[in-house]
Amino acid sequence: MDDNRENSDEAFELDVHYDLICFLKDYPVVKAYLASPLTDVPQDRRELLKAARRSVRQVLASCGTHQFQVYDPADHTPPGSDHTPSEVYATDRRHVENADVVFFFVVGPSTGMGMEAHIAAQATVPRVVIQLRGMHVTRMFVGAPTRELAKIEFASPDEISPLLTNQASRIGEEAARSRKLRDEASSGGFVGIGIFLLKRRIESQVSLDDLSVLTDQTVEWLRKIERDPDPSALMSVPLLQRISRALEIDMVVDPNHVSVKSRPDRGLSPTTNQSLENLVQFVLSRSPIDDRRILQLWRSYRDERQMIEREALAGREDINRSVEIERWKELYEQRSLFQ
Repeated sequence: MDDNRENSDEAFELDVHYDLICFLKDYPVVKAYLASPLTDVPQDRRELLKAARRSVRQVLASCGTHQFQVYDPADHTPPGSDHTPSEVYATDRRHVENADVVFFFVVGPSTGMGMEAHIAAQATVPRVVIQLRGMHVTRMFVGAPTRELAKIEFASPDEISPLLTNQASRIGEEAARSRKLRDEASSGGFVGIGIFLLKRRIESQVSLDDLSVLTDQTVEWLRKIERDPDPSALMSVPLLQRISRALEIDMVVDPNHVSVKSRPDRGLSPTTNQSLENLVQFVLSRSPIDDRRILQLWRSYRDERQMIEREALAGREDINRSVEIERWKELYEQRSLFQ
């Protein structure tokens, strides 16, 4: 009787171990983002912060159950770098949203870290708080809905290592599980929505400058939404609502999903639609690009195309021929109206 129970327990443990191996095979790397004050940090706190970040890096690097991939903005977009403010925002936001866990080093006030906390909460990325003992934290930061995997208070950076080492494996497992759930939830979400919006904006003849005014977003950020699948996939519903209204797109919300689609009266012929698809691909291949010039090219093409389709001009060999990407490139570089 006892032998059978022992065999049963052993089999169960083997099954659990096998499941864990399969799970980690699908999610072998845990991406960790280090959020900390970087601007106007007093010298004494700066050294303390460096030592704290170094201690966390060392623990994560030596973790025996997970491979942690650490991104520290202090190494990539530090104060004084050549990045523009919009580049810093876009870069750091992308890495927060794509992280599996964010480590917050609470050693002093930081506007940037508050933004990172909000971005992580929106993207449902869990967090670990590394807090200087006696440091007062705003209730808004504490109340962020992000799940907290661990909280470590320290007076000296030397205290971090033993406390974090005891929890590193569990943090890695929970972060990987969170990534799995997040991937499953986002599967089939707003994939490709940026290109759809770019296409619709060209057809609607709405410039990025005008859309910026209508949505209260910067031109730089709207351009990234159109070009980069990461910010577009995590776009907020209020922003999508405002863009949809500006571009006359139907936004449908029901208990099962949120979807957007062009209105029926915006239907294009197959030839015209393919020409628009090719123009969009040309736009995505060029940076920077003159946005108003693109709208001008499309407007000229549409005027001529409508005349062709309306009158079905005889002898026009190109009546059913779409404009290819290379031709859009030639027209753009000619700096003249469509001919």
